[in-house]
Amino acid sequence: MSRINGLDRITRAFLLILIIFGSVAVIIPNVFAWGISASPSTRNVAPGGTTTFTIYVTGTIAGDPNVQLLVSPPVLGISTSFTVNNVPAPFTSTMTVTINPSKAPGTYDIPVWAHPEGVLFPGPGNEATGVHVIVGGAFDFSLTLSPPSITVNPGETAKYQILITYSDPSYSGTTITVQPPTGLGPGMNYQIISTPPSLYILTSQATPAGTYTITLTGSAMGVVRQTSALLVVAQPAPAFDFNIEANPGSQTVKTGESVTFNVNVGLISGTAKTVTLSLTGFPAGVTYSFAPNSGTPSFSSTLTIFTGSSTPVGTYPLTVIGNGGGLERSTVIQSVVEKPKSPSSISLSVNPTTLKVGESISVAGVLSPGTAATVELIYRRPDGFELTKQISTSTSGAFSDSINPDIVGAWSVVAQWSGNDNLEGSQSSPASFTVQAQPPTPPSIWEQIPGGLTTLLLLIIIVLIAIIGVALSRRGGRQPPATAVPTLRRCTKCGAEVPPTSTYCPSCGEKLR
Repeated sequence: MSRINGLDRITRAFLLILIIFGSVAVIIPNVFAWGISASPSTRNVAPGGTTTFTIYVTGTIAGDPNVQLLVSPPVLGISTSFTVNNVPAPFTSTMTVTINPSKAPGTYDIPVWAHPEGVLFPGPGNEATGVHVIVGGAFDFSLTLSPPSITVNPGETAKYQILITYSDPSYSGTTITVQPPTGLGPGMNYQIISTPPSLYILTSQATPAGTYTITLTGSAMGVVRQTSALLVVAQPAPAFDFNIEANPGSQTVKTGESVTFNVNVGLISGTAKTVTLSLTGFPAGVTYSFAPNSGTPSFSSTLTIFTGSSTPVGTYPLTVIGNGGGLERSTVIQSVVEKPKSPSSISLSVNPTTLKVGESISVAGVLSPGTAATVELIYRRPDGFELTKQISTSTSGAFSDSINPDIVGAWSVVAQWSGNDNLEGSQSSPASFTVQAQPPTPPSIWEQIPGGLTTLLLLIIIVLIAIIGVALSRRGGRQPPATAVPTLRRCTKCGAEVPPTSTYCPSCGEKLR
């Protein structure tokens, strides 16, 4: 019986507890309509490192009591702190978790409580959540700039991707602090963004061309790592420029006809851009076309100019213009517009066709249709020398000339004229003639005398001397004959003188012969 009574008392007590807890369960939610949560639920951190969680206290509590955030029970070797605490709900706070360097690797649960002021702790009037901290081994990471080299022009921006690799994937949530890059050149600036991790190097027009080594430093949990990449600032590209040439520089066209020019557009510097061609300065009744009308230098185009029957006669400077890349370049050509002319012709003949050196040859011709004009006669000698003479024609177009050729060989002559306002110019066919040498001349009397003129002069001098001698002898008169002087003889034997009349030598008696 006593045992039954004891069971009744236990039953009644249990029912009472159920009633009390049921009442609290009904009343408390109505009084405390709020909650607590954390994000993320798990963090990786190395011994001696820190990490953070975001704690959310939501909803409202009757009476707006301050809500205290706390970790209970605390985890040995792990300390926590809150940026916002002991304020009415709702609010958000950052919980910083610091791991002791000697903390063993492993996964640790950290219970986080929200305790309203005036409410029993622990108890049903409190809210709790939990986070997990995974403590790893020795922390390390690598830092890389990608790509390893970038080339830009002055004023352009280079973008590098910052790549972070952890030695242990459990550290993926670790925050790396990146220091400002070094190695920047004149006129450079930088910008670092976190999502995605990137480094921007901004150059300016004042940045000199060259190769720069950009070094980036990152640190986390006492570990410092560096990485480098090259930034090549290229020489400024030359500005786009081009020129225009047209040939020939001048063309003559008759009214109602067309004429063409060749237009060359050449690239001088820079990256080629499209150039469009146009023409200015043409008179009324003229149209034109370019084929092609535009292109990328260097290219050629054919300019065709069409005149009309009403196009005024005259000389017109025309400007060929090229526009492209914000530039305009031009060249000037000349178009001479003439009215149509009738054809003309020249006939030419020579007489005789064969002659001797020194003799005269007659040249006759006719310009048709007949008109008074000046024609040119061009004589060509056998040695290639040309002699030009201006000859006037009669009103009927007739003309003539004569010359005395001085060189043996084949000669020719042509007649030409440049035309006038009504007639086209023309040129005759060559008229040929042959010049022969003169026959040899008989020798003169002087050439027939031996010694020539010198011998003749000597004979004349001798004759003159003889004449003078004769004249002088006559001038002196006659003289008596001279008395003969006996001639002495000598003896052939003794050598003595013998009188002329003696027969015998008076000295030795030898008979003289």
